[in-house]
Amino acid sequence: RTEGRKSETVSSIQQQGISYEIFRAIDGLAGFHENALSQYAGQKRRERLQKLSTLGYEDKMQLLQSFTRSGADISLKAAIHESLRFGCFLSHVMLWQEMMDSQLPYRVVLEDDVLVAENFSQRLHSLLQSLPASWDLLYLNGCFKKFGPDFAASGLKLARGSLCTFGYVISLNAVQKLMTKSMLGHSDKPIDHVLDMEISRGNIVAFHAVPPLVNVIDEMESTLAY
Repeated sequence: RTEGRKSETVSSIQQQGISYEIFRAIDGLAGFHENALSQYAGQKRRERLQKLSTLGYEDKMQLLQSFTRSGADISLKAAIHESLRFGCFLSHVMLWQEMMDSQLPYRVVLEDDVLVAENFSQRLHSLLQSLPASWDLLYLNGCFKKFGPDFAASGLKLARGSLCTFGYVISLNAVQKLMTKSMLGHSDKPIDHVLDMEISRGNIVAFHAVPPLVNVIDEMESTLAY
């Protein structure tokens, strides 16, 4: 719903001659198909989203815009935030589903508020060549990053976890593991917390790119209702 957000990200990619595809993310304010809710939404998530079931899109937009005012209904604010967060969750999951359908070996995922670093393609190719065959996830940057030891190649550290999904590379092997009920099914967590949890459990083998290959645009505000 914010078409102009991606312009700086797209420009930084185009300046380096990198091929890319724009995926239209899922707007949480537009509501969700019952299949998505039954497959991925946990009980707490469903209860929060139910509070918005009788509201139209414009009503929810007005609620979102009113949360800076005093006296906002806390339960409704939580419900709006949940709907936006679940839209983000599903946007990533749908990209992963496409990977499974087409059997892509890996995919680079960038959200619409980042700039790619200089020599992005060359540096990324070098890192991918250095990863072990068992790799699942490569964070191009993140927040609350938890570093393990340096990996064999310079520019890589083992990841003990991370939050934020604004830039990462995910393997088909990781997607096949994640797209199960045990990991994604009936979840109440944001998508970055799901990944962080599966890394900490040892189910996902993850790495950090050091230095980062993408950076968040400082002045860009989140579209979630924090």
